[in-house]
Amino acid sequence: MNLESPPMAFSGMAKVTARIARFSCLGQRYGTLICDCERRPVIDLLPFREPATVAVWLRGHPQIEIDARNRNGGYAGAISEALPDAVQVADRCFLLQNASDSFLSVICRAMPGIRVA
Repeated sequence: MNLESPPMAFSGMAKVTARIARFSCLGQRYGTLICDCERRPVIDLLPFREPATVAVWLRGHPQIEIDARNRNGGYAGAISEALPDAVQVADRCFLLQNASDSFLSVICRAMPGIRVA
């Protein structure tokens, strides 16, 4: 999908669980991806990663009740500002990535002792 594609129409939906994440296109262009976590389609691609851009977009979409996001503090602030009643949750792929990174870190620290034994 390119950045000029029209956003998905979801104005008739009572509530939406949105995933807000950073993306890069071929390592050249960065922006914000917003997709529907329950129905799976991309809702919109914002051409920037700035929290202010996300906050403006979210204010126009009050039916978003749950926001799954990465640990980016800027997105947390944008969501809190634009949709103060929305629930923010950690995106599961980032939880798994963090758990994996922690596990590998522990193994790497323990490896010298394991090799000696």
